[in-house]
Amino acid sequence: MTTLADELKKGLEKTYPSKSGKPLFFDEKRYETLHAREFADLFSIPENDREVFYEAFNIATQGQGNESSDVNSLISSALLSLLTFYPLFGNTDKSKYLTINGERYYRCFFEVRNKVISRPSCVDVALISVDEKKILFLESKLSEYADGVESRHEYGKGYKALYEGCGLFNIALSKHLRLGERKDKLILKSLDDKEKIYIEGIKQSISHLIGLVRGPQFYKQGYYPKDYYEEYENFYKKAEVIEYATILFDPAAFNVNTDEFKAYSELYTETIIAHKDDILKCIKNWDNGEHDRGKHIEILDKILTYQGLLSDENNRRLVAKSVLDYYKF
Repeated sequence: MTTLADELKKGLEKTYPSKSGKPLFFDEKRYETLHAREFADLFSIPENDREVFYEAFNIATQGQGNESSDVNSLISSALLSLLTFYPLFGNTDKSKYLTINGERYYRCFFEVRNKVISRPSCVDVALISVDEKKILFLESKLSEYADGVESRHEYGKGYKALYEGCGLFNIALSKHLRLGERKDKLILKSLDDKEKIYIEGIKQSISHLIGLVRGPQFYKQGYYPKDYYEEYENFYKKAEVIEYATILFDPAAFNVNTDEFKAYSELYTETIIAHKDDILKCIKNWDNGEHDRGKHIEILDKILTYQGLLSDENNRRLVAKSVLDYYKF
């Protein structure tokens, strides 16, 4: 059975090899000079959308996540979210919207930055509801749950008081992971310290949730105009409900192994979703209420998929046909 990258190659006339062996859209030697125009041409972005796409591309690919190189990969989740949501980037027309869980969203921000500990978290997508009372934050995954598996994941001790002192680890994660410590690092491990699972996705979601509690943080790095940050900050202040969800690419339409997709869906469901209220309570207690802005913050009680999102005919009309065809939506 082939990999998702191999399957996606079939939808292109030509791809290029990378040092890692994963196929690229464009020659690896050129990625630093790649321009949004080349991706717009590749995916036949309509001419009247080009200006919006170019600006969205710069925001989504030139931040602290180093997506400027990652976006060149056929399995780039940053590119997938960009191609799906860019039509709502900077949009002010409230008759143009995506519907998710019965809510209409008309505005999109990419790579929004919220305060965590030393550096902000960067959530892939933030969608503003038509009444501007809700923001839905989406963490996008294409094949990370298959390609990013590991038996352990290290991160800074700044999280120690949350995971240990406030009990978040025992409440939400202990049935699937072990917690270790080494010098100045905390370590999340698989239970037997050998099984490889996508640990980073769980740790990343908790960091994002800290950011949703603590709110926006401007961080001068990459192509991130201050007025863009201030606009997002204003929407955050105005919102009454802050919602978080993971959106996954379901590879079922391709001739690939779907076990990793199912395994991560189960892990996320049994940790983040199953303990959603307790996780948020732990974070708020750890934060000592310093950033309590009277907002209702919640975790969506199901995993979203791109396939589910684009099964809605209203949602499909916003996405370029070539994108729908390439990803078999």
